[in-house]
Amino acid sequence: MDHGHPLDGVWAPARPRRGGDRAMFASAASAGAAGVVVPLSAWEQGPSEAPPLPVRVDLDAARPAALRSAVALGPDLVGLPATSAGPRAASDLRASLGAACELGAEVVLLLERPADVAPALDLAPPDGPVVGVRADFFEEEAYDALSEREDLGLITAADEFASAYRRGAGGLEGLPASISPRVAVRLLDLCRQDVDGALVAERRLMRFLEGHLRPAARRLGGDRAALEAVSAAVGGSHLASEPGHGLDPAALDVAALRGALVEQLPELIDVLP
Repeated sequence: MDHGHPLDGVWAPARPRRGGDRAMFASAASAGAAGVVVPLSAWEQGPSEAPPLPVRVDLDAARPAALRSAVALGPDLVGLPATSAGPRAASDLRASLGAACELGAEVVLLLERPADVAPALDLAPPDGPVVGVRADFFEEEAYDALSEREDLGLITAADEFASAYRRGAGGLEGLPASISPRVAVRLLDLCRQDVDGALVAERRLMRFLEGHLRPAARRLGGDRAALEAVSAAVGGSHLASEPGHGLDPAALDVAALRGALVEQLPELIDVLP
């Protein structure tokens, strides 16, 4: 269900570089994205101009010094990894949230597993700096607990985008946004208009992921960056040419992959290159 939270909508991945970020941000804005998500390491290089969309800068780890550095660069939101793995991580997370409160920064907690949900909610009182959570996974009970907090935005980065939407996620990242912001916007619109139809589309997207994207990514190294690079190549995204992705166009038949995606999801044909 769409709660109308400010974090609802598509959050597109971006890695700005001097001289090349204008088209990147403009593409996300024209696609109808709600905002862009940038790693701190990329944002530290400095965009050449102010983006036309809200920016969330994600940290690699919850460290007060890193949070202060991120806030000094002026993003709209800071993404803070929230893990329940050990007392040191919990201490660093609490200290980082304290720094965010002191600086008046708004935080999105980045959750990697269902076990992180309860501790994260304990750290997110309504009067604190946490305005939302992003979950890398989908589990019904975890999403039910998160969606009970109407003051918190819920963004899903799970492959099960429609299942997550049905359980309260109003924001969308993950695989659809990695393919392209236009693809993600189309799929989120489908969720809003016909969630049962979106659940069917979700199953077809998962077949494409397992039958085509993952095998192609394994040929490029098999890690998450390779999967993102292959996805971006299919969608025609700027991320396909990022140096850090190590994408070798000769190792892919992008046209065949794109054709397989359209075969599974013909409703995407007009939002693909």
